[in-house]
Amino acid sequence: MDFIKLKKKKDRFEIYLFGAKWTFYRYLRIIREIFLMAHFAQLQETLKTKFNVTLPKEAYHHLSGDVELVKIPLKELRVPCGHRKTCPIPETRVYKWLNSDRKEPYFWNYNEANVYIPESKKDSQKRMEELALSLMDKYDPSKCVICVRKNNVMIDGQHRAAVLYKRYGGDYKVLVVREK
Repeated sequence: MDFIKLKKKKDRFEIYLFGAKWTFYRYLRIIREIFLMAHFAQLQETLKTKFNVTLPKEAYHHLSGDVELVKIPLKELRVPCGHRKTCPIPETRVYKWLNSDRKEPYFWNYNEANVYIPESKKDSQKRMEELALSLMDKYDPSKCVICVRKNNVMIDGQHRAAVLYKRYGGDYKVLVVREK
């Protein structure tokens, strides 16, 4: 019989002590998340009204400070790959997959390693091919820009950057939202 059990969650701690449950909320973390979401919504609205640029929803947690809109050549962008490592776009698995014969599934390692495959990963190859085809036809940077950190490491937009690199090469300049 467990006399004491601790469950650590993102926003709270749950302690089970002799069968009774005690919950301690992390209010500072909850307040921080609310502040980040409010700041991101304001940033999104500002960029939409002033520059007609839309930010991806996934970037809200990373773009918490001031940002700037700049054009950067694709060869200067870096992609996180591994623990505290970055690599250029041509060394990513997305770019390598785009340059292969595409017979091998895009998430083949993921599918082999896991018995349960989330619904979002089942049709990943089809979605990646659709994205590649749509970007090969026409890319409108105002629909969804690429988000980068101060050192040009991408936060969001790695698939778009890989397709654009394949289509235009490393000297092609893309509009990015970069942390200051």
